Amino acid sequence: MRRVLWIAVLLPILAGVNTAQNRDAPKPYKFAEFAAVSRSNLAFILPSFKAVLENEDARGYVVNYGNPKGIRTRVKLFLAAYNRRGPHDLMRITFVDVPTEKNLRTVIWIVPQGAEPPKI
Repeated sequence: MRRVLWIAVLLPILAGVNTAQNRDAPKPYKFAEFAAVSRSNLAFILPSFKAVLENEDARGYVVNYGNPKGIRTRVKLFLAAYNRRGPHDLMRITFVDVPTEKNLRTVIWIVPQGAEPPKI
């Protein structure tokens, strides 16, 4: 009987600890989202993106939606703008292609250490 009582007392406490830990876990957040973008706009966005990745010791997810040709062009534009000011750590960035949408758009996510990648 005492075992059942201890289980009845400890189970809600342990479940509460687990819930509190999940609440405090870091979550990915959307840094930028755009459809049409020029090189000058990317040149404006990317320095801040680089700074956040370095300051937060985070990963970046660049999710491109649209047709395969448009996605390839967008990735080339992104890489050219990203490397324009010198070499940077591309190992922190994951590119994800989602060729199921008709219109081209890009969503940039910041994923802090310990966070799960964004659900795409």
